[in-house]
Formats: sequence, C-alpha cells, structure tokens
Amino acid sequence: MPPSRPVRLLPFLVLPLAGCPGGGVDSGFEVVTTGLNPAEVGHGYEAQLAVSEGADGAVTWTVSAGELPEGMALGPDGLLSGDPMRVGTFGFLVLAVDAAGGQAVVALVLEVGWREGEVSLGVDPGEVNNMCLDDDGDNARDLMCGPWVRVADAGNPGQDVRALTPTLVWWGDNEIPEDGQGDDVAVGELEAAEVAWGFEADVGGTYDGEEISPIDAGVDGAGNFLAGDETGPGRVTLAWQDLAGEAYAMVVPPDWCPEEGC
Repeated sequence: MPPSRPVRLLPFLVLPLAGCPGGGVDSGFEVVTTGLNPAEVGHGYEAQLAVSEGADGAVTWTVSAGELPEGMALGPDGLLSGDPMRVGTFGFLVLAVDAAGGQAVVALVLEVGWREGEVSLGVDPGEVNNMCLDDDGDNARDLMCGPWVRVADAGNPGQDVRALTPTLVWWGDNEIPEDGQGDDVAVGELEAAEVAWGFEADVGGTYDGEEISPIDAGVDGAGNFLAGDETGPGRVTLAWQDLAGEAYAMVVPPDWCPEEGC
C-alpha cells in the first residue's frame, strides 16, 4: 500500500447530499460501500461497489459529481478500476440507480499515493525549447531539455529568471528516473515554497578553449532559477519529505538561442 504521508496536491470534492448522506433517495436500498482502500500511482486498482438489499433488479452506477484520477473509471456494474496516474486526494459522488428508477448516492474519497522507490522529484521548466526537439517536433532529445537561463547582458547578472515547478515523477516501466526514454510520467505538482532547492555547478568544462562553470547561478526558495555572469551546465536539486531529485540545468551566454523565434 502507499506509504502514509500527507500529500496536498489536488483539491477534492465532497458535496453535501440532499436527504440522508450515503443513503437511499426515495428508494428501498442504499450504497453500503462508504470507504475505499488507497491506490498506488502506476499500479492496477480495483474496488467493487455494492448496495444493500432492496434494489429492484440490476443497479447501474455512474459518477455524478467530482472526478476520478486520470487512468481510473467506474463501470456501470460498479467496478472502480484502472491505473491511476495522479497522486492526490480525489473526492466524488457515486449514483446507483436500480431498474425501477430507485436511487442511492454516496460520497467517496480515493487517496492515491506511490510505491517506495518509484516516484522521484523533478522540475517543469515551464516551456520547451527547440534544442529539445527532433526533426518531427517531438520532445525526444536530452540536450537542454531541462531548465535553462540566459546571461542577458555581460556584467548585469540575474536578468534572466526561470520559475520552476516541482513535479512528482513516476519513473515508468524501466525504473530509471529522467533518463529521456519517454516513459517517465509527471503524476503531481507541489508548491515551490514546500521544496528545499539547491544548485550545483559543474566544474571543469570548457567552451572555445575557456573553462566554464555557472558558479554564480542559483535557485531561490521560491524555485526561481537565477542567472549570473558565468555560463555552463549544472544541476538543480530538490528535496521534499523523504524524496529527493535533481534536474540538469544550463546557464547560456547571450548569443545562444535555444528557443523558437528568439
């Protein structure tokens, strides 16, 4: 089961029910499923909803308000199933209708967590630049696909700022996080202020025969990636609860143009 930890990623909906919460509405039956076991992102989940005795014939089930996690569905037979692909707390109303038109409704909440070792922290740089794209326009290359900032003007550091969104990343089937193979999936977002940010500059690199290292770049507590005078690659680091992650980053000189139309 998912580890017990607070996850405040997505709002959930629990609506007041007219009449008697969780019970029948002008019917002789009620929904007896009032709670759900937690689910794990990226893994199959099933829960069979049920009603009490008193229903007239077959019962048809629908979600009448709220939303299920991406990857999940409620069948007309009351089977809640799928592979949830969002982490968070999801509230929704379920309506059961029997063959005579009798109705019962219940508010349910599904918690979606993750399995240890399968979710890491990444960042959403906010846009994709053309050095990420292959000839077909797909985001398929690793070069500068991570966050980057530009030294806007020599001697005028910090003019270029990139706001980063911390993202929970499910590693995918090959269990290698952020490897550029396309099976990693963003499954949730955090508030930038909840994350401990850092930046580690790579040293020892050269460009046109000169050593480069963005030792004066950094990330502030709000997740803003800041340029300095120096250019070169590095890594943005993140930590939240018991998760840690990093993303390759680049500080580019003024004459580089990594995005379309610059």
